[in-house]
Amino acid sequence: MGLDAVDLVLCIEEAFGIEIAVEDYGGLKTVGQLHDYIVRKSAFPDDDVWESLRSVIVRTLHVQPEEITAQTRFIEDLKLD
Repeated sequence: MGLDAVDLVLCIEEAFGIEIAVEDYGGLKTVGQLHDYIVRKSAFPDDDVWESLRSVIVRTLHVQPEEITAQTRFIEDLKLD
């Protein structure tokens, strides 16, 4: 996991009060999959998770909000390794 990916995971864990296991993160290929994971692991309502998650990704990776959809892939689209 590269530095950008580690930074993103840490920011998400802090924002949602959850811990993302390394073995779980490896299986999360899209923003939608990460969203579903956070919904299962946290007490946040579904709609709140999406907006907050999108905000964290935009802020952490310096991308435009319109680049973030449920189908956005971390490696191919956001260039995380």
